[in-house]
Amino acid sequence: MRTYIPKYLDKEVYKRVLSVARSYEDNKRRIKSIEFDRIYSTPDCTVHGSGISKPVQSVTEQIEKHTALLRKRVAAVDRALAVFPDHEQRFIMQNVCGSTPMIYCDTLNCERTGQTIRHDFLITLASELGEIL
Repeated sequence: MRTYIPKYLDKEVYKRVLSVARSYEDNKRRIKSIEFDRIYSTPDCTVHGSGISKPVQSVTEQIEKHTALLRKRVAAVDRALAVFPDHEQRFIMQNVCGSTPMIYCDTLNCERTGQTIRHDFLITLASELGEIL
């Protein structure tokens, strides 16, 4: 199977945008699991002792930064999806985010229309992420 590199986006931008789109569901799951862990963890994030140690604080800060990045990516995909009607959103979720080939998607679009929808979504997502202006 050959790798499709479109002419409308730079090769590196295309790879980054497609990676963000494909990791959409995983990012949502990660955010939920981090929030679940935060809800059911101890109030001061310590196992033993009375104060928060420096390594725990730095790990907490790293988790916060990672969660903020995940939320930013999920929000960008949500904003890019909001531009399209429902049947096109379903196609995008199956094809771009779910890695289902175009011919197996549950939509009535032809392959050419699917390519156009995919093209428009990736450009919209790239502009939402700030990859292109």
